[in-house]
Amino acid sequence: MFGGINENDKKTLILMALCAGVTALVYLVFRYILFLVAPFLAAVILTILIKRPVYFLKRKLHIHPVIGTLFVLAVIMGAAVFLLSYVGGRFLFELKKFMVNYHLYYGMMEEKICGICCSLDNMIGLEEGRTFATVERNVQNAVSLATDNMLPSLMQHSANVISVVVIWGGGIIISFTAVFFVIKDIEQMASWIKKGPYSKWFRILFGKLSHFGAAYIRTQLVIMGITAIICTIAMLLIQNGYPVMIGLLIGLLDALPLFGTGTVLIPWTIIYLLGGNFLKAAVIFTAYCICYVIREVLEPRMMGGHMGIHPFIMLVSMYVGVLLFGIMGFILGPSAYIIISEVMCYLKQVV
Repeated sequence: MFGGINENDKKTLILMALCAGVTALVYLVFRYILFLVAPFLAAVILTILIKRPVYFLKRKLHIHPVIGTLFVLAVIMGAAVFLLSYVGGRFLFELKKFMVNYHLYYGMMEEKICGICCSLDNMIGLEEGRTFATVERNVQNAVSLATDNMLPSLMQHSANVISVVVIWGGGIIISFTAVFFVIKDIEQMASWIKKGPYSKWFRILFGKLSHFGAAYIRTQLVIMGITAIICTIAMLLIQNGYPVMIGLLIGLLDALPLFGTGTVLIPWTIIYLLGGNFLKAAVIFTAYCICYVIREVLEPRMMGGHMGIHPFIMLVSMYVGVLLFGIMGFILGPSAYIIISEVMCYLKQVV
């Protein structure tokens, strides 16, 4: 079959075939098997995240790891409840306030669009109001279409939404429970895996991957929180009526690599500049610069240079992951790349 092909080309073809096979296998596992073991993988990642404080309590205060785990998780849950009750309550208050004043903002936006459309009509020689009438008609048609389809869609998918909530809730409970078993015997488990017949494959598949998952989640939560605080302060400085709501939304947006804070803050800065409000433009642009510098400084340090993944490869893997797996592809895409690259590095030594 390989007659006339030299050894190097033969090895390259074999590695290409193996790479295609490994990629297909990883895709099938992620698509059809991952959800079966997801709670336990989440438990391993959570264990890695809280391992240091738990073992710090064990060394300094001689607290048993199970008790230490319970204490650390209680602190995390307490902080989460505080944030949800205070920050979440403020968010809901501002959202309600926004909905009450929605018609005012809609009128202001309509007035701005009308002015732009009238200027466009004068530029191209159309009857004044023609462009705005076309835009308004298309917007009304889109709103009517969305309204007509929204209620049937909600009714159709309500059962699916309930089942997903129940499954996710059960998975979270299982993950938290599994953490106690994992952290109690983590050293014995690591020793067993190291001495076992498949220790090399465990290290290849789960060693770097679990640390990547823990580092990625920790990094995004920290940067997202800092970004939300900075943007909230900026909103307070420009006397915006919805500082917490906008700050949290921009923080969430910043966690998405294809968007970032610049998606909102740069157009906002331009709008203020065009309107002659240079002080508010300076505040918004300063907030963007601070958020950008913080991400550029903290992300490489906390992620360890993306665990050896080039930023371009990281972006491509996330994009492909989103296309294949939806929103979870932001994590599954880079995870699949890590598994494939680690397996192929091992196979290169064997072939």
